[in-house]
Amino acid sequence: MKQFITKNSTIPESLEEWSDENFITLKVTLLQCLPLIRYFYISNSDVMYKIKSYKKILDKKIWNDLKKLLILPDQSVESIIFPPKLVVKQELPARIIELFSTIINEEQTAMISPRMIFDK
Repeated sequence: MKQFITKNSTIPESLEEWSDENFITLKVTLLQCLPLIRYFYISNSDVMYKIKSYKKILDKKIWNDLKKLLILPDQSVESIIFPPKLVVKQELPARIIELFSTIINEEQTAMISPRMIFDK
């Protein structure tokens, strides 16, 4: 939010001092991002304490559906609910420890390696 305020120097830092015009500026700035937010997967406390202050930039239908879900979580909503983003946890295959050599071991290799010759 500080970056937005910095770029728009006429906007006060305190949200309580924002005018309707300030909210419109924010809405226009975020216009392409707002439809991509999965509002209905945001926790109730985040809706009340973080999003409610910015309800002026949200579509009224979305805000009303969010309130409805807060009060009556079992009721259906009219807004489109996108499925939650899947977090794919890719597991790496288990390491297979292969034998270094079938003739000599790593210690013997270290003794005859060129690095050992130059270290002396």
